[in-house]
Amino acid sequence: MSKTAIFSTSESGNNLAKKISEEFGFTDIFTVKNSSDYFHIDSFSEFVEWTFDEYKEIVLIGDLVDSVCHLSPYLSKADADLLILNIDINGDYVQILKTDKSGKANFRALTLAGITSGEAILSTQAKASKDWELETLADRFDWEMDVFGDIESVTALFRKRVKVALLLETRDSGSAYLERTCPSFADIFYHKEDVCEDDYEMLIAVSPLLHHFAKPTIIFRPKVLTLGMGCHKDFPEGYLVQDIRNRLKEFGVSYKSVRAISTSENRAQESALLELSGAFHAEYKSFSANLLNRIEIPNPSEVILKHTGYRGVAESASLAACKSNSLVIEKQNDKSSGCNQYFTWSLAIDQLYLRKGQLEVIGVGPGDIDLLSVHGKYLIERADMILYSQNTIPEELIQISKKGAALRSTDKLDQKQIVELVYSFYKRGLMTVWLLPGDACLFNNIQNQLNSFSDFGLEYRITPGVSVFQSIESKMRSKYLMKTDQEEFLLYRINSLNLESQKTSIMEGANEFLNICIHADRNVVPDLHSFLQDIYGESAHVVISTQSIEFGVELHCCELKDMAKVYHKNITGEAVILRIGMNLTKDNI
Repeated sequence: MSKTAIFSTSESGNNLAKKISEEFGFTDIFTVKNSSDYFHIDSFSEFVEWTFDEYKEIVLIGDLVDSVCHLSPYLSKADADLLILNIDINGDYVQILKTDKSGKANFRALTLAGITSGEAILSTQAKASKDWELETLADRFDWEMDVFGDIESVTALFRKRVKVALLLETRDSGSAYLERTCPSFADIFYHKEDVCEDDYEMLIAVSPLLHHFAKPTIIFRPKVLTLGMGCHKDFPEGYLVQDIRNRLKEFGVSYKSVRAISTSENRAQESALLELSGAFHAEYKSFSANLLNRIEIPNPSEVILKHTGYRGVAESASLAACKSNSLVIEKQNDKSSGCNQYFTWSLAIDQLYLRKGQLEVIGVGPGDIDLLSVHGKYLIERADMILYSQNTIPEELIQISKKGAALRSTDKLDQKQIVELVYSFYKRGLMTVWLLPGDACLFNNIQNQLNSFSDFGLEYRITPGVSVFQSIESKMRSKYLMKTDQEEFLLYRINSLNLESQKTSIMEGANEFLNICIHADRNVVPDLHSFLQDIYGESAHVVISTQSIEFGVELHCCELKDMAKVYHKNITGEAVILRIGMNLTKDNI
């Protein structure tokens, strides 16, 4: 069965229909014009007779008033699953004439408008409120959708801006979007037991779990689960799909959230497993014994290993498919209710999708909020706790935090206290953001603290920032000349612990006439000054720079012989960056 039927009454409409068909695929074009390329019909009534029972979607190309007049006598015959849209012959406007039960009418209108470079005329209520188009979210984020109640009635409630409970039980790009753009009339929850249903008129959830609510509800099913399968050879088709659906339901899990079906290589061609993959719209994967046997599983079998060469299939295959160590359901041994054949299965979830505590380490750059990364700003705005140093992090970065966020200075905390503070939020499933100046990825001076997080079982992610040295480099290049075509330079991070070991590397770079950038702690600058003077000589030019909350990025250029005087007079920060090279000069120095 073709999915879309397009009706056109003119040559211009035919050309537009052809363009849509090339993009959509699975499309049939009907026209009153004689053409060998399209289905010829004599009247709109004939088109209705051909299409209303055979297609899921109808697109009428032509004048809107004419389309409505043609369509009106037949609407009572149209199936509830049929979607009907209108496009003018220029492709300027796409309008919905009849919605379907899937709730995807607005999304299809937007898709068609994208093809015709036109405008989709959506719900005027939704347009005015700038709230979510609930009908489009499933397609946008590759979710499936369960609606408890009539889709039009449920979405109408949302557009009236009634009080809504938003339950987010997994973490993916879609749930992050809902979290970030949540309207003022909705409250966010992360655990079902925290939702008091009586306080709300409708509920929206992103979850793989089979929750039941008395109020009108939309549950989006994110594709986050992997189903590992084992079965007898030549397992008959026609039974496994219903068996697995029933078993998942018993565990309170929706089959619509299964992203992949996985098994062993020796069962890769089993027709029953391929049938299961198709029915669940899930990716199909198979793995070798060598790979599966390396995965630690809770229920290995020596008997299976002896006969098949696999220590286990269901658990290891489900974990391999999502590169995780988090089983949702351990191995189940079941007998098909239809054919009396045995099969095993297990369910896993990728750790990226788990809604658990977060620790985000963010490099905030040189202190200018305009140089903060978009992702870093997003994390700060939704963090439950922000760790920062009052000496290096500007207040304007703290002020974008959400209402109620805990703000904690690390200036008087030791390493152990920081870990304990982070853990107190992490164990409750909350997010902590630790703000660091510059680029948190670039230097290893925070590695000991990161190691202590790992030792405590706290997973963390690093969001890079614009390095202070990059900001200084760009500002320096606007003021000072580099009299060379060579852009390469060496970058060093020096403190009192590694000063002596780094001196050899600096000397090698100088001997190769490379430009050098040194990020040094304040207390090693006098020793560095003497060392650099021995290498480059007193008349070599150096740019001395620092970054502070009060003064931003400061630059001072001088000859090496004057470095100590310039440094003590002008530099206020705890760390300094020295830029030196054989070809560095200043205009009119």
